[in-house]
Amino acid sequence: MAKQPALPKTEQDDATPAFEPQKTDDGRTIYEIEAKAPAYVAGRKVSGKKEIALFEEEARAELLAGHIWPKGMPRKARPVKPAKPSDEDAGGQGEGSEGDGGSGSNDV
Repeated sequence: MAKQPALPKTEQDDATPAFEPQKTDDGRTIYEIEAKAPAYVAGRKVSGKKEIALFEEEARAELLAGHIWPKGMPRKARPVKPAKPSDEDAGGQGEGSEGDGGSGSNDV
């Protein structure tokens, strides 16, 4: 068997997480409330507040919706995905395909 190549030393020694969320004494994580958040986050009125402390179970849906962000967590720029070309932009007319409205040459 071939020997696995060694990873660079920086990747092997980097066992600790790069970010540790801020927690309260009771185990809740502190989250920043985003500008696009609705008036209620996790069932709590947040109008005018900048931060909220939630347990992981309380925060899960709000994180997925983008209403909150862990306090102090760095925000990496997300890569912009190129738009998929639609059928109209493909350049072809779809010659002779089934279900194209009868535009084929089999008209009687």
